[in-house]
Amino acid sequence: MKENETVQLYCKADGNPEPTILWSKVDGSTLQGDTNKTTYSITQSKRTNSGEYKCTATNTVGGDSKEATAVVFIDVQCE
Repeated sequence: MKENETVQLYCKADGNPEPTILWSKVDGSTLQGDTNKTTYSITQSKRTNSGEYKCTATNTVGGDSKEATAVVFIDVQCE
């Protein structure tokens, strides 16, 4: 993607009870905005937004915590 563009990342998880979604950046950087939704948006992207983003879905069934993750890489190209 090019600098200053918007990207939306989607995370779909099904379960009963409904899983909790949490977005994070793999390098440990703090994300801006709401990270507890199915969709995470980056507006006016910058080079510092490049990297791996992880979606973690957590579900507690019968007192046991179940977790699934997916990772996506974003590369912001500067002009």
